[in-house]
Amino acid sequence: MDKRHHYKNVLDGYLWYLAINFQTPGLENDHLRKAFSKVIDKEQIVNAILKDGSIAADYFVPEKLATGPDGKDFRETSPISKAYNVPEAQELWEKAKAELGVDNITFELMYEEEGSMKSIAEFIKSQVESNLPGVSIKLVSLPKKIRVDRMRQKDFQIGLTRWGPDYADPTTYLNLMVQGANYNYGSYESEQYNQLMKEVGDTDDMDVRWKKLQEAEKVLLEDVGVIPLYQVGGATLVRNSVEGIENHTVGVPYIYKNVVKLK
Repeated sequence: MDKRHHYKNVLDGYLWYLAINFQTPGLENDHLRKAFSKVIDKEQIVNAILKDGSIAADYFVPEKLATGPDGKDFRETSPISKAYNVPEAQELWEKAKAELGVDNITFELMYEEEGSMKSIAEFIKSQVESNLPGVSIKLVSLPKKIRVDRMRQKDFQIGLTRWGPDYADPTTYLNLMVQGANYNYGSYESEQYNQLMKEVGDTDDMDVRWKKLQEAEKVLLEDVGVIPLYQVGGATLVRNSVEGIENHTVGVPYIYKNVVKLK
């Protein structure tokens, strides 16, 4: 059997991203955060480091997580432009230097000692330091539990972290970044974002609600409240003669009740 003809790529609901601590001097600067967001080649992370079916993410609400009142996936009707743009990142860094009054700056990037995290952290360090002269990244490797505890205590500067959905709705991600939320590790604050998320909870009009969710994600990304990196994916083998296997990004990953074998 030629397995290549039976290979299928499936997406998980987990999203890895960089949490930014806004209480860190320098990271409150919009131009600096935007420079960081545009200097990391996420395609290299998924294609050269992970090579497991994960996909680059320039969004905070994952693909195949939630369907709107129009019957379409959230990502299908909430397009996000590709962030990676080194020349633009360098222009933003020049503006940040002028505003901050510095030529050199150093930040700590915290990551956990599991899987491919070390390679990803080293890649991010290389991307930032080679493309933004004057910016240095110090890597801090910790066991996952300690890394998470320190981020909860806001004892970090930049943290490589992830989130997995509790339910199939964009709020399972977007609620994380509301001011005062437990998992808003970096103390991101935006009156516009908070108001949009409040309106999401107040309305009974599903079309209005969906539009507010889309607007909120756009605000978060434009503010660089987080820097999304990639959505977790995986590989599976399914015979071409088999149909009806359902893959879900939330809850039970596979449902087989509607499986049929074709003749």
